[in-house]
Parts: sequence; structure tokens; C-alpha cells
Amino acid sequence: MHKRIADAALGKLDGEKAGYFANIVSQVSDDPRTELFPNLVYTVLKETMSLLPTYLDNAEFINLLYTFVDTNKGPLQEHLFDKKYINDPTTIRAVTDGFVDLIVERTMQRYENGEIDSDETVVQKYTWPYRAEDLVDPDDDEAIEELKSRPKYTGPERRER
Repeated sequence: MHKRIADAALGKLDGEKAGYFANIVSQVSDDPRTELFPNLVYTVLKETMSLLPTYLDNAEFINLLYTFVDTNKGPLQEHLFDKKYINDPTTIRAVTDGFVDLIVERTMQRYENGEIDSDETVVQKYTWPYRAEDLVDPDDDEAIEELKSRPKYTGPERRER
């Protein structure tokens, strides 16, 4: 029954994001931890799923969800049982935005550690005349030292900065 809270928001998602969160909702509905506070778990999902990145694996995401709900169940319940929430359900975002921050922070940590492949196309552009420093791997100390011994480029500047 509580799953219906998230189903409406799930229906508004498209493509890959809808598939990711459909799996999350399905796994949450089968998880025994949900029985501790089902309305809070699905409410947090409903409020946040359109805003969240989809790079974390399901198990990690779900563990973060339960930890967040357990830590913030008091403030979440206060908002749910407040008259303001009935008139304006977005008031709960004062609490659920913390979950968005948590997921984005964890995603950025994983990305910076090289654990997430964003599938971005890497484009390298060279101008003519190219410079020797354009072709040096910045992690190759020997190549950088050799480059320092070469004369600097003194030709016309055609690059946009």
C-alpha cells in the first residue's frame, strides 16, 4: 500500500532514470527494513527521485536511504503531520533535500575516485601549429622534464582562451 506513494512520482520519470528507480522501489518493497517506517521511506523517494543522479549501485543507494530515514524520522514525521504539509506537500523538502545532498556527495566522491564512468566523450583539440606541450602526458614526469629543455613556442597565437 505504501508503495503507491512513490509510484506516482515514478510514473513521471523517463528512460534510464525510470528503470533505475523502478528497481530501487521494487527492492525497497521487498526489504524487511521498510516495515519499520514505510511511509517515510516512500515519501523520501517520492520527493527526491526526480532530482537524484543514478550512478550509485542499488544496494548502496538503499542503505543510504534507510540510514537517512532512520536519522531523520523525527523531522520527517513532524512535516508529515503538520497542517502546512497538507496544503503544501513541498514543505517536506526542507528535510528531504538533505538526502539529495547525501546522494550527490556520495556520487561525486565515487566519480572523483574514478569509480564512476560518466560515459562522457573525451575530445582533444589541437591547433596548428601545435606545441610540444600539447602532446605531452601531464602524468609523465620524464616527458615534462624533456619539454622544459626545449625552446618555447614563439609563433603567432591562434588559440581562443
